[in-house]
Amino acid sequence: MTFREKIRQALDDMPKEKIQFFAWLCAVRALPFLGIEEDFSFWPKARRREFLYSLFHAMDYAANAAADVFSDSRTVSYATGAFDAATAADAIATAAALTAALADAELARGGATGIAHSAAVAVYASFAAAADAADAVATRVTVLVDTLTEGQRFERLVLDDLRYVAAGDLDNFDHDPSLYTSRKYGDVWKNFEASLQTEECGYWARLYTDIFSNRFKIDRDKLAYRLSVPPEIMEQGAAAVAEHLENAEKQGQVVYTQRETRLIILGSAGAGKTTLVRRLNGDTSYPDPEESTHGVDTSIKLDFDGTKAHIWDFGGQVIYHASHRCFMSANCVYILVVNARTEDNRDTTRINYWLDTIRVYSKNKAKVFIVINESDNRKQSAADYDTFKDGEYGSLIQDFYCFNIGKNMNGVEGLKKELAAYIEAFGHQSFGIKDSNAMEELIALLETKRKVLERGELEAVLRDSGIQTRRDQKRAIELLHVLGRALSYDFMEDYVLDPYWISRGVYKVIDHLQRTKAMFIEYNDLDEVFARERDVYPEEKRKYILDLMAHYKIGFRNEEGVRGLIVPCAASQFKPKKTEVGMEPDNLITRVERDELQEFPADFFYRYICANKDDIKKDGQIWAMWQTGMVLAGECASALVELKAENRRIEITVWGERKEEYRKVLVSLLDALLKEYHFTPHSERRRDKDGKLMDNISLVVEAAAKGATKAVIEGSSGSGVKSLWKRIFGS
Repeated sequence: MTFREKIRQALDDMPKEKIQFFAWLCAVRALPFLGIEEDFSFWPKARRREFLYSLFHAMDYAANAAADVFSDSRTVSYATGAFDAATAADAIATAAALTAALADAELARGGATGIAHSAAVAVYASFAAAADAADAVATRVTVLVDTLTEGQRFERLVLDDLRYVAAGDLDNFDHDPSLYTSRKYGDVWKNFEASLQTEECGYWARLYTDIFSNRFKIDRDKLAYRLSVPPEIMEQGAAAVAEHLENAEKQGQVVYTQRETRLIILGSAGAGKTTLVRRLNGDTSYPDPEESTHGVDTSIKLDFDGTKAHIWDFGGQVIYHASHRCFMSANCVYILVVNARTEDNRDTTRINYWLDTIRVYSKNKAKVFIVINESDNRKQSAADYDTFKDGEYGSLIQDFYCFNIGKNMNGVEGLKKELAAYIEAFGHQSFGIKDSNAMEELIALLETKRKVLERGELEAVLRDSGIQTRRDQKRAIELLHVLGRALSYDFMEDYVLDPYWISRGVYKVIDHLQRTKAMFIEYNDLDEVFARERDVYPEEKRKYILDLMAHYKIGFRNEEGVRGLIVPCAASQFKPKKTEVGMEPDNLITRVERDELQEFPADFFYRYICANKDDIKKDGQIWAMWQTGMVLAGECASALVELKAENRRIEITVWGERKEEYRKVLVSLLDALLKEYHFTPHSERRRDKDGKLMDNISLVVEAAAKGATKAVIEGSSGSGVKSLWKRIFGS
C-alpha cells in the first residue's frame, strides 16, 4: 500500500475534530519548507511580508478549534490570500497551509446535514498536505540533506502523527526542534528562521519553534490575540503584526478583560430601526410615531455572549443622511433595515444607496446584516436578494433576513443569534488590561462632564494606564474611535470624549436650519441653537461642531462677510424664484448616470456643491443654490448643475464664451469625487430626444472583491498548486 493510500484509508473513519487537528499538524510540518530557497526568493520582495502573513493567518484559523458557522466568509478573506501566496511561490509549504485552512473551514461549515461533504473535503485537504509535504522532502530537501532516505523518514513521521492523532495520544509526537535543524529538515529549517529574521519576522520563527517544543499544543490565549489583531495592522503584513504582538506580550495585553464592538444601524425613516433595537434588547414596546430618531441615539448597549455592543441608531430622515458619514467607521458591524411594507417597494430599491454609503465610509471594511422588514400580507424571501451577494457589494453583505420586526420574535432571535456568532468570531475589538484601565479612566472623566480632551490629556491617560510607546498609543486611540468611545479626527488637535455630545450637536444645527428654513448658520446663531444647553455646549467648544461639518463637506464656510457655514442639505427643495438661468442654444450638456439608474449616495451631490462653492452665483445674500441644483458663474462661462431623475442623474449644462474649457473644469471636479466613491465612468457622445449632442457618462461601482478568488486561481502559474487544488476540489 502506498503512502497516499495509507493516509486516505486512515482518514476515512476519523472524526472531524481529529481531521482538523491533523490537517493543521501537516501544515505545521510542511511550513519550514518555505526555507527551501533563501530569503523566500520565490516571492517578489515587495510582497513577501504580505504573503507570509496570509499564510500565518490561515494557519492560525486552522488551529482555532472553535470554528463557527461563518467559515464561508472567512475562507474568502484569508484563504484567498493564502492561495495567492501559494500560486506566487509554487511552494509546497504555502499549499499545505492553504489546504489545512480550507479543511477547517469546510468542516466548520458542514453542520449536521453537510458533514459528509465537508469531512470528505477535509480528508482530501489533509491528505494532500501530508502527501505533498513528503514529496517535497523526497524531491527537494534530499539535495540539501544529502541522503536518499529523508523522504521515507518524513513519510514515517506523518504516519506516526496520524496514528497518535487517531489514538488521542498527543504526548508522543516527534517534536524536538533540534532534530529538525540537523536531520529532518537539514538547512531548510535554518534558512526558514534566517529568512524570517531578514523580513523582521523573528516573532513567527520563535512561535513555530515553540509550537514544536510544546508538542504542538496551542496557547489559546495567544492564539485568540493573534486572531484579533486590528485589520489596519494586518494589512501591513507579517512584520507589522509581529511588532504589534511582541509589544502586546511585553505589556501583558494577552490577558483578556473585555471585548467590545460598535453596531451601527442605518435605514430610511420609518423602516423599523428603533423597533429592532428594542426587540434585540428584549423590549416589546413600540416607539411613539412622533418620536422618530433625530440624529443618532448612542444610549443603548447590548450584550452578545459577553461582547459589549455600543448601538448607534441613526435617524432615517433624508436631511440627516449626509451627516451620517461623520460618525461611520471601518471595522464596525452594520445593520441595514429596509422597509418592505409599502406597496411601491421604494425602500427595497434603495439598498444600493445605503450600501454605497457604507462601502465608502467603512473603506469596504465592514459586514452588513440586511433586515427586510416585511408585513404579514407582504412576505419576502431572502433568496430574492441573492443577486446583491454576487455583485459589487458581495464582500460587504453578511446575509439578508426577512421578518416582521415588530411581531416576529423568532426572526429577531435568529438575527441576534447570528449577530452574536459573527461578533464573537470576527466583529469585535479585543483588548487587554491596560486598554481597559484607560477606558475606565476616560469614563471617569466623562462623568465629570468633560466632553473634549486635549491631546496631551489623552496621552497622559494612556501613559498612566501603562500604554507607553507612540505606536501603542496610536493603536489605543484607533481602538477608542472604532468603538465610538472617544472620537479622533485628523483635522482636530483634541479628542471628543463624548461622541453623543458632538453627534447631537451636528444634528441640532441641522434641525435648527430646517426649522428656520435657512441654509446659513452664523457662529452667533449657535447661542440660539444651544440656548437651553449652554453649560453642555460652552461657547469655546462649539467650534468643533462647525469644524466637523466643514471638514466632511456637510457645509462650506462663508469666506465673505459674517462668519458661518452654508449647509446645502438645509437649502430649499426648489430653485429660488429670483434665480435667472440665461442658457444659449449652443450650450454643452453632460449627463452622469448611475448604473441601472441607482441613486447617488446621500452626500455625493452636496459635496459636489461644496467643491464648486467659489463659483456659485450670488445676488446679494441670495445664493443660486437648492438641494438638487446650483447655478455657477465662472470667469467666462456659466453652468446649471442639477440632480435629476429621483437622485439618479446629474446634468451639467454649460454656456458662455469659454464653455468647453469650463465644462472640463466641472467634469474634472466631478471625476475626483467619483474616484473617491470608487465609481468607474464610461463616456460616450450621443444625441438627446431633441437631437441635441451631449456627453453621457455612465457609472459602475468598482467591484474590488468580485471574482477575487476566481481571478487568483485562473491567474496562477504554479503547476504544483494548480494540481493540488484540482486534487482537492476536482476543478
